[in-house]
Amino acid sequence: MRNEFKIIKNKEEILRYIEQIKLDRFNFEGQKKIKSSKVAIIGLGGLGCTAALYIVASGLGEITLIDYDTVMLSNLSRQILHHDIDINRSKVYSAAEDLSKINPHCIINVVNDKLEKDNILEIIRRQTVIIDCSDNITTREQINYLCSVFKIPLVFGAAIRMEGYLSTFNWLPDNPCFRCISRFFNHIDYNCIGQGIMSPIVGVIGAMQSLEALKLLTNYGNQFTSSLLIYDGFNLEFNQIKINKDNNCTVCN
Repeated sequence: MRNEFKIIKNKEEILRYIEQIKLDRFNFEGQKKIKSSKVAIIGLGGLGCTAALYIVASGLGEITLIDYDTVMLSNLSRQILHHDIDINRSKVYSAAEDLSKINPHCIINVVNDKLEKDNILEIIRRQTVIIDCSDNITTREQINYLCSVFKIPLVFGAAIRMEGYLSTFNWLPDNPCFRCISRFFNHIDYNCIGQGIMSPIVGVIGAMQSLEALKLLTNYGNQFTSSLLIYDGFNLEFNQIKINKDNNCTVCN
C-alpha cells in the first residue's frame, strides 16, 4: 500500500477515487497513471467544459486550459463551467476556478491566448494527451500537426446542431490522423450562432472525449482509432465510419 500513497497522497484521495479503483484490472495502478499524467484541453466551450470537468474529477494530476475567448450570455446554456458572474471574463480563468473546486488536488495551468506555434510548442511537448475541443478546421489541423511532431495522442471531438463526432489519433504507423479525415468536415460550419446546437450534445461528446483520454492515459479499454464515431442526437443513433490512412497525407505519411 505504501507505493500507492506516494502518488495518491492520503486516504481522502483514495476515498475520492475509490469507485474507479474498484474497476477490474484498473486498481491503484490505473489511478496512479491518471495522477501522474498531464493533459491539455484546447477550447473551453461546450466540449471543453465537459471534458475538463470529468477528467479533472477523475483524478488528473495536471491540466492545461487553452483558449482566448471570453464568456458570453449565449454560452451559459451548454458551457457548464461558466456562470452569469463570469460574463465578459476569460473562459480559461472561469473554467479554472470551477475546476479547482471540483478537484483541489489537480494542478491547473491556463493559457489565455490564441493557438500559435511560437507559444504552444513547448506546452504540447509536455503533455501526455491532447483533447481538441476547438471549433474550426484550421485550428484542428494545426493541433494535429503539432501532436504529430511529438507523437502526442490526440482526442478529437466536434458537435453542431444535433450531431456529434469523435475519434482518437495515436500515431501508430498504419493509423490515420485528423488530416486524413478532415475532408469529412470541410462542409461543416462549427459556428453555433449560425447553425445552432442542442445543449446536451456537447455534454455527450465532451464526456466521451474525457473517457477516451482516460483510456489512453491508463491503457485501459480499447482505443477508438481508425474510425470516426458519429452521434445522431435527433434519432439517438451511434454510427461508425472506418477511416483508412491517407497515403498522400502531408502530416502522418
